[in-house]
Amino acid sequence: MSEVESFYEYKEELELIQAQNPIEAELYSVIAKVLRQNIQKGEISLRDYSVRRQSKNNDACKAIRGNSGFPDFLIRTRKKSENAEVLGAVEIKTIVTNLEKPSESNKQLDDHIKKYKKVIYTNGLKWIYYNNSDVIVWEIDIGSFNQINGFEWSLGQWKVLLKKLNDMKFIV
Repeated sequence: MSEVESFYEYKEELELIQAQNPIEAELYSVIAKVLRQNIQKGEISLRDYSVRRQSKNNDACKAIRGNSGFPDFLIRTRKKSENAEVLGAVEIKTIVTNLEKPSESNKQLDDHIKKYKKVIYTNGLKWIYYNNSDVIVWEIDIGSFNQINGFEWSLGQWKVLLKKLNDMKFIV
């Protein structure tokens, strides 16, 4: 699928989500598809931890849980083991969530950055990448949404996002 085709498919899905069921969980499969197709294809494992709960008898689970719980996704090595190394995390918010990050008001994100080091933070429109600190490595707005005007999109920024994702290295 070309960048343009993937953009229009992604755009359509986000518009449908906002119109039909504007909740965070609706974004998981759409964003996971983009990540799996663009970050170190075949070299990483992207796992959904959004509904994971810590078990008293699971030491591996305790080892990967952060102070603010589990992120929505973990990026792990492609090892078929519950002990596969954690390489980073993805935290997803609803399309209308403002991702501006005053550090005192976003403890969950701060805790994820501290625990998982490399964190992708997105509402589907704005994508932010943090690496080992609360300083933004890159930030890309592929679109915007407001209740009056609806969505505005940027194919050019979509292409920038795909390039940034393709250039990311979790395993060296």
